[in-house]
Amino acid sequence: MGEFSKRIGDLGEEIVVNFLELIGWHQPIQNIQIPSTDPEKHGQKTHGIDAYFHYQSPVISGTLENILISVKYSKDKYPNAPTGKFKRHYKDLGMAIESFKKLDLRSKTINSRSDFEAVFDRGVIFWLNNVDNDSQDILPKLFSLEAPKDFNHDGIFLVDNKKIEFFFTSIEFVKCKFPNKIVEFTYFNTGLNSDNTASKNGTIMPVQYSIL
Repeated sequence: MGEFSKRIGDLGEEIVVNFLELIGWHQPIQNIQIPSTDPEKHGQKTHGIDAYFHYQSPVISGTLENILISVKYSKDKYPNAPTGKFKRHYKDLGMAIESFKKLDLRSKTINSRSDFEAVFDRGVIFWLNNVDNDSQDILPKLFSLEAPKDFNHDGIFLVDNKKIEFFFTSIEFVKCKFPNKIVEFTYFNTGLNSDNTASKNGTIMPVQYSIL
C-alpha cells in the first residue's frame, strides 16, 4: 500500500484519469458545471462534476449507462467512522445526477443513438488518499449505511484506495505479461444480456464491476 499511496500522492487527482484509461473509459468530459434543477432543495445553484462518461452497457442489453464521476482526494487518512463524511459525498453526487437528468448534454447523448431501450444515470465516487499506512478497507464500515433517498438517480458506487489499487495492479500485471495483447473484460451473463448478439468480452469495464 505504501508504494501505491506514493503514486496517488505524486499524481493526485490525475490518477483517476489514468485509471479510467485502463478500464476503457477513454476521453471522459472533465470538469462540468451542472445547473441545479432545484436550488432551494439542493442548497446551491450549480454542481461540479469531475468527469462524465457514457457507454452502451454490455451487461444490460439495449441500455445506455451515463456515469458521473466525483473525485474526493485528500492527504489525510480515512476517518475511523467514515459514514458521515461518505454520506455528504453521496448526497453531493446524488444532487448532481438529479440535475444532470435535465441537462442538454444528456438529451443530446440519448438523441444521438436510436438503439437504446433504457437509460441509467449513475455515479462513482473516487475517495482516495495518499497516507502510507492507511490500508483500512472502509467498505465494511459502510454496510449499515442508510443512503439518502431524496435524490433521483440509478445508483452510486464507491472506489477507495484498496479497490483502485486492486484494479491497477491486476490490469497492469496482465499488460506486462501480455504486452502485445489488448486487455479485455469478460461480460458475464446477467440474465439481462443473454441475447445471442450480446458481446461476451470487450475493452470497457462495466461500472457494476466496481462493486466486486
